[in-house]
Amino acid sequence: MDTLYLCVDNHTLSMYRQSWTNRARSIYFSDFKHYTDYYSLSFRDYFLKKYLYFRFPLFDTSHSKVLKEKIASMLRGEKPGNYDTYDFGEVSVERRVERSRQRISTQFPEDDQPSDLLTDCLYEIICLCESEDIVLVGVKFPLTKEFFDELGSKSYRADSIFKAHHLPVLDYSRAYLDSISYFRDQDHLNHMGSEKFVRLMESDLR
Repeated sequence: MDTLYLCVDNHTLSMYRQSWTNRARSIYFSDFKHYTDYYSLSFRDYFLKKYLYFRFPLFDTSHSKVLKEKIASMLRGEKPGNYDTYDFGEVSVERRVERSRQRISTQFPEDDQPSDLLTDCLYEIICLCESEDIVLVGVKFPLTKEFFDELGSKSYRADSIFKAHHLPVLDYSRAYLDSISYFRDQDHLNHMGSEKFVRLMESDLR
């Protein structure tokens, strides 16, 4: 690896990210000792999640909603819906604002502080990249206008840590404020938006 792109969105260092992160995916890249440094889990559950559920996903009850939708669409003779093609512009402005506020309240609860654990991890990543001569670039992803406006100045400032270490930050949070059709929800791009974003980022990097 010669370059690492790391998300430094406003909520990156939140307790929300510490407790509600992509742990179901991270488990495949970690051994039991390191995984349980961050998440409380018995070896039995670790083994089930890492090995059994990976090879036999029907045993994983967290997939029940997906399977229910799949079976229902088959019975109706329809193709299952694809969330990546969803156009958030089809949602009313009032509902978009409401959903933005709900998400922000989850990411930034009142009187919450940045996660010490994630902050330490970020410093560790910065030091490791420096010692291994890896270029480290921060990225802030596009947001809808409603989400951006409601977010205001709320931030746990992962980007400020980057800037304090003289590391570049590519801030795309305002890139598509007027392109609601590029989003599948208030703060995630759909497939079309993702393709546009990749081309924009490639152009900027060149």
